[in-house]
Amino acid sequence: MSQSKFSVEKFGKYLLIEQAASGGMAVIYKAAAKMSDASIQTFAIKRILPQYSTDQEFISLLHDEAKLMVRLNHPNIVSMVEFGKHNEQFYIAMEYIDGITLKDLITKVASHHEPFTIDMASHIIREIAIGLSYAHRRKDENGKSLAIVHRDVSPANILLSFQGDVKVADFGISKAQSQSHKTQVGIIRGKIGYMSPEQTRSDIDIDHRSDLYSLGIIFYEMLTGLRPFASNTIPEAIKLVREGKLVKPSEVRQDIPKNLEAIMLKILAHDREERYQHAQDIVDDLNEFLVQHAPLGRPVRISHVDLMGFIQRFYKKEMAKASSVGIKEQEFEKIVEKSILEEQAKSRKMYHEPSQTFAANPMFELSVPETTVRDKNEYQKQQDELMRKRGYVRLREGRTGSISVPIVEYESTHTETKRMLPSKLILALPFLIIFAAAGYYFIRNPSSSPPPEPMKVVKNPLRKIMFYTDPPGAEVMLNGQVTGVVTPGFLNLDFSSPVQVEFELAGHLPIKKVLTQETYKEEMRFVLDPKHVVSTLAKVSLSSDPTGASIKLNGVDVEKTTPSSLDLEVGGQYQLTFNKEGYEEKTTSIDVQSPEEIQKKVFLNKIKVKPKPVKKAQKQIITSTLGNQQNALKTGVFSMITVPWSYVYINGKMIQETPLTKFKIQEGQHTVRLSNKGQKVEDHTMQITVKANKTTICSYNFVSKQDKCRIE
Repeated sequence: MSQSKFSVEKFGKYLLIEQAASGGMAVIYKAAAKMSDASIQTFAIKRILPQYSTDQEFISLLHDEAKLMVRLNHPNIVSMVEFGKHNEQFYIAMEYIDGITLKDLITKVASHHEPFTIDMASHIIREIAIGLSYAHRRKDENGKSLAIVHRDVSPANILLSFQGDVKVADFGISKAQSQSHKTQVGIIRGKIGYMSPEQTRSDIDIDHRSDLYSLGIIFYEMLTGLRPFASNTIPEAIKLVREGKLVKPSEVRQDIPKNLEAIMLKILAHDREERYQHAQDIVDDLNEFLVQHAPLGRPVRISHVDLMGFIQRFYKKEMAKASSVGIKEQEFEKIVEKSILEEQAKSRKMYHEPSQTFAANPMFELSVPETTVRDKNEYQKQQDELMRKRGYVRLREGRTGSISVPIVEYESTHTETKRMLPSKLILALPFLIIFAAAGYYFIRNPSSSPPPEPMKVVKNPLRKIMFYTDPPGAEVMLNGQVTGVVTPGFLNLDFSSPVQVEFELAGHLPIKKVLTQETYKEEMRFVLDPKHVVSTLAKVSLSSDPTGASIKLNGVDVEKTTPSSLDLEVGGQYQLTFNKEGYEEKTTSIDVQSPEEIQKKVFLNKIKVKPKPVKKAQKQIITSTLGNQQNALKTGVFSMITVPWSYVYINGKMIQETPLTKFKIQEGQHTVRLSNKGQKVEDHTMQITVKANKTTICSYNFVSKQDKCRIE
């Protein structure tokens, strides 16, 4: 919805700028709020619909889930800022992502009749798995697992920012919806086509492995363009999910590599005991695949930059528009002031806006909102009660009947805040007498009293600091407490007293820094030194399923079989190959960063015996330029390599992707076209000459645009 059709609305501490969408349980708005450092930040507000707001069981469940979700702060998860209530309306404030959903991108790609590239689809799934891994293994302050399960991992809940970030949204909300008493017997909430088999049943407890199955469905859809369990009716869809029968991805799309198909099918194992048991295992195998899949055997890192370029192909106009949208502090203040004046005109008697925060993310520190009240006595009575609960002190009150003041917010709990102890009142009595005497003096001597000022509530200002470490990935500790932040990341810090920040990264010496108001910087960078390793060797325990597999280290047989162990030098990267008769060869890599024992287990797949195919005639490409039948029988060999990789078309027919090696082809002149739309390079066409019983080797660099050929 365009902003011109939406009247900006003041909603507690937020300004609702425009309505973004409406869903089953809420209306979603793009909103702005002032932070404690006076900056203006954009948020997404989900305002719960009335039918849900009056459902006490649903709100209670959402409250419980929100207290867990505000702990999730990770680059691959949409952060929940707070769960609160304003003017009898419950709401969820979330991190605002300027971008699209994965559902949008899948639909757009399909409309262009283009498949996702293998590496781009794998990258997106890997990023989602990283976010799920973080959420699934989160623990509370006592080290107990929070047992977080999303329950609705689907393309609509995966957000892709225009900066190339991949983020999982709506953790915890699905659980509250599915467990509310509004869920009737026989009705299953959620997107059935993305559910795991166990999620369609009421007699099985759901755990984190259900999310992994849903992730596999998304992967399948991205690579094949098909939803495996799509149906026109809910009963039929449930039946398909429970049966779990899948057409192999390679039967739909022939260029899907076998090792990638094996990863996908393992994610989609019908029995959850046979699936990947942890999201991190999916991440590890996809990383290994992406290295092996790289063109010409050179590892290519797919990053947010590549995803940003991929999205730009389909959303160029939207990205250009998004980069120019923003709201400045002065504009924010003007809108707030205008809103207050409009409220004054509507009502003669106004009270402060009732806002409550039930769960808040410590990573986001918003400033307290302001409102206007006309009944000063009623306002002071209610405001004083809030101030006593938080320990604030009134500095000075205004003498007019209309004042503009900040609202003191507090966290609502099921038990009322305890009254101030009599002993504290006794200690405060001398100060109250002094304030009373000063007030009496100013009343008797009005000419000497200072001009009236509005009441002020003093709070320590927070400042945002962005932390970087080299290498990145260090955990940030604040005053000895875990923050959940990983570098690069930011914290809002209170500098009313010195703050100790510590950075920890495996294999590196920790860094402790004491920060003060004087040493404050918006960005701080630290270099982590590697630990001094006393022992230069690390024990690596290797096992396989089944056991008895031979082991090769960097291609050299170590004359050991699994289970076994190797002593490897710390700081090295090694390639391990496992072989067992009757099973497919398995190659994996291992990075030894510390002398601590490392355990590595691989699962070997049985070799499927296929019937011998009927011998076909040797594949030849016949062109009209070749003379008589005798010449048509003469063939040569053609090889082609490109940087980056590309698809090879010979005489208009697609052969395969590069590197193309030892391809038999009829002698003579041929037209070769090289194309790779995924890498955003221009097609290249060249003429080659093939001689009988000779090998023609050609290469092309899309960057330098140079091609070479030689005949051997």
